[in-house]
Amino acid sequence: MTIEERNAHWQSIMEEQKTSGTTIAAFCRSHSITSSQFYTWRCRIRQRQNGERGFVELKAAGMDAGIRICPGAKPYIEVSRGFDPATLRAVLAALR
Repeated sequence: MTIEERNAHWQSIMEEQKTSGTTIAAFCRSHSITSSQFYTWRCRIRQRQNGERGFVELKAAGMDAGIRICPGAKPYIEVSRGFDPATLRAVLAALR
């Protein structure tokens, strides 16, 4: 099974649980799924939907640009001393 097929499979399980009217624990017991599997896949699917991939470091012309984008529920951008302001402006323009 490919990752796309696994994602689709677990996405359907998440939807089924939402519409079942039962708790996650009861749903998992009745479907022979461990709750840890359910929560792990729910987290993966949410991250995928939100485009979260962890930290992203930018490199300018093969050098460290001193800028790191940290996506997530509360995304932020870290800049190091000596960062490249032109690169930061370009990143912010791209994010708009």
